[in-house]
Amino acid sequence: MDVALWILQAVVALLFASSFYLHALAYERSKVTIRWLASIPRWSATGIGILELAGAIGVVLPAATHVAVWLAASLLAVLMVFAVVFHLARREYPNVAVNAFIGVLAAAVAYGRYVLVPLTG
Repeated sequence: MDVALWILQAVVALLFASSFYLHALAYERSKVTIRWLASIPRWSATGIGILELAGAIGVVLPAATHVAVWLAASLLAVLMVFAVVFHLARREYPNVAVNAFIGVLAAAVAYGRYVLVPLTG
């Protein structure tokens, strides 16, 4: 189970790190293909990207140092709840499904590291 959680943590970290890139670093290029991104100001997209990068680091680094990885994963799951609500309001149902799926992955990491296989020092 521990190995499966590490793999899941890596997947979640990669998803959020790539999202950081799209939202914060490649904003101008990304807003051409990502419709909702063009509807928010750059500073907002950068803020979202920074939260995603912090979460990506928080899902892996605390696990490597045996600190509360479940907290970072829980916060990422909450971020995805906000993303789901945002996309529901805009009737962007494919985005709702993607964000809900990623949120479930983050929640699974949080549950796994808090309940099933906690990391201890």
